[in-house]
Amino acid sequence: MSGIGPISETPDPLDLLPGPSTNVLAFGVTVTPVVNRVHLTAFQVARPTAVANIRISVGTQSGNIAVGIYSATGVQLTTSGSVAVGVPGTQTVPVTPITLLPGVKYFMAMQIDNTTARFVGVASTGSGAGLMVYHGFCYTVDTTFPLPTPLTLSTSSGIVYYLMTLA
Repeated sequence: MSGIGPISETPDPLDLLPGPSTNVLAFGVTVTPVVNRVHLTAFQVARPTAVANIRISVGTQSGNIAVGIYSATGVQLTTSGSVAVGVPGTQTVPVTPITLLPGVKYFMAMQIDNTTARFVGVASTGSGAGLMVYHGFCYTVDTTFPLPTPLTLSTSSGIVYYLMTLA
């Protein structure tokens, strides 16, 4: 197709265009996860981007996680399925390969099956959480583990923006 450049072999973190974030109250690995809660964060890419992994920043190793990418309508586009949480540091989690297109709103998803594991993230409560939800930046959904498809994008308490990147 004319007008579209080559597909990027490795995503450039600068290509991620997140939505607004306000009133951040806490950053670190002390956020206590809620079992089976899916944390969704909106993003877009600036050019066609091939994705085969999602990176997360582990603070405390325990249990299993599932990561993936959903469409704005809740269709699961790729997932890792259930995988063991790695040792503290950066964990690269393989997902089914997919190419993301510019101008499309996606949601990166993370779900944890226990309350012991910890990940680097930003917790926002009060008006900050409300604004993040209002602008369609973050959602949480309480559901079964691992990531279901389709997923109804709704909000619940405990908005957390986990540090995740495409890889």
